[in-house]
Amino acid sequence: MSKETKTTTSAPAWWRRLMARHHRLGLQAQLLWTMGLLMLPVCVILTAWSVHDAGLHERSRVEAQAQALARSLSGAAATPVLTGELAQLEGLLLQIAEFPEARRLTITHEGKVLSDVVASASERPKAQYGKRIDTAPDPAIARKGRVVRDSRPVHGSPFDGGLIEERTDAVVVWTPILGAQVIGWIRVELSAEGILADQRSALFYGTLVSVLVMAIALLLLNILLRRSLSPLRRAARFAARLPRAVGSTLDDEGGSQETRELRQALNFASVHLHHQYQRQHEHVAQLDTITELSSDGFAVIDNTGQLAYANPAFRLMTGCAFQGESLSGLLDGIRERLTPAAPVLQAEAWLDGKPHEYTLPFSTPTDMVLHLTVRPGVGQYRQLLYVRDVSREAAIDRMKSEFLATAAHELRTPMVSIFGYTELMIKRPVREEQRKEMLEVVHRQTQRLIELVNDLLDLARIEARQGADFKRQVQAVQPMIKEAVEAIIVPGGKHSARIEVAPELPMVSVDGQQMGRVLNNLISNAVKYWPEGGEIVVAAKPCPHQGVPGVSMSVRDGGMGMSPQQLARAFERFFRADQACHIPGTGLGLSLVKEIVQLHGGTIQMDSALNEGTTVSIWLPVAREETPPALSGSSAPAPAPASAPTADADAVTS
Repeated sequence: MSKETKTTTSAPAWWRRLMARHHRLGLQAQLLWTMGLLMLPVCVILTAWSVHDAGLHERSRVEAQAQALARSLSGAAATPVLTGELAQLEGLLLQIAEFPEARRLTITHEGKVLSDVVASASERPKAQYGKRIDTAPDPAIARKGRVVRDSRPVHGSPFDGGLIEERTDAVVVWTPILGAQVIGWIRVELSAEGILADQRSALFYGTLVSVLVMAIALLLLNILLRRSLSPLRRAARFAARLPRAVGSTLDDEGGSQETRELRQALNFASVHLHHQYQRQHEHVAQLDTITELSSDGFAVIDNTGQLAYANPAFRLMTGCAFQGESLSGLLDGIRERLTPAAPVLQAEAWLDGKPHEYTLPFSTPTDMVLHLTVRPGVGQYRQLLYVRDVSREAAIDRMKSEFLATAAHELRTPMVSIFGYTELMIKRPVREEQRKEMLEVVHRQTQRLIELVNDLLDLARIEARQGADFKRQVQAVQPMIKEAVEAIIVPGGKHSARIEVAPELPMVSVDGQQMGRVLNNLISNAVKYWPEGGEIVVAAKPCPHQGVPGVSMSVRDGGMGMSPQQLARAFERFFRADQACHIPGTGLGLSLVKEIVQLHGGTIQMDSALNEGTTVSIWLPVAREETPPALSGSSAPAPAPASAPTADADAVTS
C-alpha cells in the first residue's frame, strides 16, 4: 500500500466527507471554498492578536493608574504611618477609593494592616476590619514595576516603583512606604473589567472586520473568477452541445491566452468533427445504398437477440425477416422453408465467437440454394448474417457433374465395344466373315468416338471464344439452304426436300461455314428421326421481331417427334430422343446449333408432337447497311420471337 493510500485511509471520516463534497463542487466554488479556508485561520489569528493587543494596552493603562495612585498614597501616608494617625490614613484611602476603577486599598506597617477600604461599582467605599490580607507582596507572584521613580531606591530595597501581581481578575500594585527604610506597604487593587471590556470590544470589532474583509475578498474573488471563468463556461456549454451543433464555432470574446487557445482548439475540433461527420454520413449513405441495392442479403442481430437490420435482398431471399423479429423466430421461419436434407441451424452454436457457414437448399417459395455465413459482431451487435444466392453455382456444379458422368458414359460405350471386339479377335480364332463384321463394328464405333470428341472440342471452342473467330459476310439465305439440302438429301431416296424461300428475302451477316453447319445438322436430324421417309420442308421468310427486322428459317419433318418431356430437354448435352441408340448421333448437335445461332445474334425454337413431326426455327437479324462485306466477331443476341418460347442460353443441348 502506498503512502498516499495510507494517508487517505487514516484521515478522519469528516475530512473525507468534506473532501468528497469539495471535489463535487465546480471550479469557481472550489476556489472560493479554498480561499475561504485559507483566509479563516488568518482572520482568526489577526482577531486574536488584536484582542490580545487591546488587553495588553488596557492593562498597561490600568497598571499605570494603579502605580500612580499607589505612589501618591505612598508619599501622603508616610507621616501618618509613622505618627500612627489611623483616621487620617482611612480618610486618605476613602478619598482615593472614589476612583471609578478602585476596588480595594490597603496600608500595612510592620506586618499589620493599618487601614483597609473596599469599593465597588454599586456601593460607596467603606473601611473593613478583620479581613485577612497579605501585609507585604509575595515576590513569587509579582514582577518589577514599570514605573520609574525619580528618587533613588532605598538602600537595600529590591523594589523600584513597586511590584505588580500577575492576576487576570484585577490589577494589584504594591508600593513601599519609604522613610529611612521601608516602613510599610500600600496595596492598590483596581478592577479588570475595563480590560475585559476592551478585549470583548476588540473581539467583536475584530470579528466584524474579519468577516467583512473575508466577504469583500470573496466577493471580489467571485467577480474576478466569474469574469475569468465565463469563457470556460461558454466553452463547456459549447462542448456539451457540440454533437448536436457540430460545425459551429465560438466567437472571439477576448480573455486570457489559455482561454484563446482553448477556444481555437474547440473551434478546430468542431470544424474537424463536422468534416468527419460529413464523410461518415456520405460513407454510411453509400453503404446503405450498396446494401439496399445489393443482390446479397445482410442482417444484423443485436445483443438482445433481436433483428436490428435486414436489407431487401435478405428479406426477399429468406421471406421472413423484418426489423424487431427475434433470432429464434427468424430461424424458425427459415427452417420451415428448407428441404429435409438441409443442415440444422442452432443459434446457441453461434455464441462461440467463431464464423459458421451453411449451404441451405430452399423448397419454398422457390427452389433455390442459399449460402449463409454467420460471423460474430462487435459492440452492440451480436452476429452478422450474410446470405448469398448460389443457386446458379449449384446448378452449374450439378450440370458439370452430370456432363462429366454423361460424357464418360458416351465415351465409354464405343470404347468398350472397340475393346471387346479387338480382344475377341486377338484371343480367339474367328472366321473371315466374322472378322470382317467385327472390324466394321470397330470402325463404326471409332467413327462415333471421333465425332463425339470433335463435337465436344467444337462446342468448347465456340463457347470459349464466343464467336470471335467467326468470319462473317453479308450473303443471301437461299444459296446456303440449297447447298445444305443438296449435301444431305440424296436424289431418288426415301426423303425429299421442298425449299420455300420468300422473294426478295433480306440478306444476313453470318459465317457461311458455321451457318451451313447449322442447316446441315437440322436437315440431318430430320432425315434420321424420320426413318419412313417423306418430304422435308425447308422454308425462309422475313420475320421482324420487336421492331428488329430479321429472317426466319425453319426445317419441318413428319417423323417420330418428341413428347413434351423430351422437348423440354432437347437442348441438353448428350440428350437423345432415341434412348435405344438405334439412330446414330452424339447428342451434341442441337447444342452446337444453339450456340452458333445465339452467337450470330439470333434465337432458336422447337415445336414437336409425338409421332407427328418436329419443326425447328431459327431467327437471324438482317445485315445492316453499314456492315462491311466481311466482318469477324459476334453481335449482341436479339430477343426471341414472341410466338414461341426460346431455348435458354445456359441450357445444355442434345
